[in-house]
Amino acid sequence: MKKVFPLLISVMVLCFAACTESSYEYHQTYFYPQQPGGKMMYADQTLDTTRVISYDSWTAQTTADWLSLTPAEQHIPAGYGMNTLVKLTCAPNTTGQTRHAAILLKSFGSLAMDVYQTAWLNIIWPSPVYINKPEAVGDASTGTIMDKQVSFMTTLSADTTSMKVKFRVYADGATLQSDAAWLVQKDTVYAAGTHEALLSVEPNAFAVSRTATLTLSSNGVSTPIKVTQKEKQKQ
Repeated sequence: MKKVFPLLISVMVLCFAACTESSYEYHQTYFYPQQPGGKMMYADQTLDTTRVISYDSWTAQTTADWLSLTPAEQHIPAGYGMNTLVKLTCAPNTTGQTRHAAILLKSFGSLAMDVYQTAWLNIIWPSPVYINKPEAVGDASTGTIMDKQVSFMTTLSADTTSMKVKFRVYADGATLQSDAAWLVQKDTVYAAGTHEALLSVEPNAFAVSRTATLTLSSNGVSTPIKVTQKEKQKQ
């Protein structure tokens, strides 16, 4: 998508006035929104976007064949600034490992943006717990998404009768399944979008805790959610 912004041109004119008499050129190119940590896509996601804002013509390419760009170049006339919507397209990530690519953009200068596609689905609640891989060094809160593994889990009291799971899927036909009779979901199939799934929980009448696994599946990728229900307390 090509669009010329008068405001950007106005800013450019002001920059011209600030230049020395020997140079009246203004050069600036950047991704928007700017994401220093890189753009993250989820395992079932096949489309995302970014924007390239530039006062110079540019070309771009990716460092991995699983990610493609449209458009991969833009011609910008001298004296203009353009805000270009760039589509990022890929296949679902069924490798079981988070994967990485970089967008390399050449204009008056060069810049790059990292893109990661996770091995897991976008489960919002329970919140993801990020754990560094055994070979990674440092605290679990540091490093890129490539350095981490993720798990989803929650603990319920013995008398809990319902719970919710919130997630976003990027393809129609997603499913949520439970492997335990005491934890039953109301709906099992979901369209693309954000959902809050309501599940019925049978109170735990036993003196031992129990565990069930919910499995969210979308676009050929499955992510488990561990649900633990505490034991009944002695009276």
